[in-house]
Amino acid sequence: MIAVVLSLYFLASLSTIKAAFTRLAPAYARPRLAQMTDHVTESVGQYVSGMAILAGCNSIFAFILLSLLGVPFAFLMAFLALLITMIPMIGSVLFWLLASTVALFHGPVTGLIFLAVYFAYMQVEAYVMTPKVMNKAVDIPGSLVLIGAMVGGTLLGLLGALIAVPVTASLLMILKEVFIPKQDAKVVPD
Repeated sequence: MIAVVLSLYFLASLSTIKAAFTRLAPAYARPRLAQMTDHVTESVGQYVSGMAILAGCNSIFAFILLSLLGVPFAFLMAFLALLITMIPMIGSVLFWLLASTVALFHGPVTGLIFLAVYFAYMQVEAYVMTPKVMNKAVDIPGSLVLIGAMVGGTLLGLLGALIAVPVTASLLMILKEVFIPKQDAKVVPD
């Protein structure tokens, strides 16, 4: 609940926060910093939109699969899939374990079928859908999406997995807009 309230508070005061952050820089650098800050916040928003698309696909797939298998509460499980799979890296695995347990209670064969089919879906989602959606949403290569998510999840756990792709997009943007132009301007060796 605290996270939701803080998120709403930060969204409501985002322009004030960005303006205060921009004022920390010298006056001559503020326009460029404001542009970069806008780009980063746009990337984060697009990342969240991409995660929502993936979670929606996951939810629809879970509903169809659970309905076909005759598992009770398929709609409720699909709603849980929508919420849980918004957590990057581990959301799909958590839902897989939860839904597999429910399916196993319905019947051992049903549980095993769900276990296998949803596992295959998770592989497609992780290695095909996520890089494609995030490449379009955040405008970074799919390989960097996967590497960033793995590194973030490994170093900082859940928090790292949540912020990995926006941080990767921010670093790539800074590299493109700050470091590379400085390197391009060096035409004579030091």
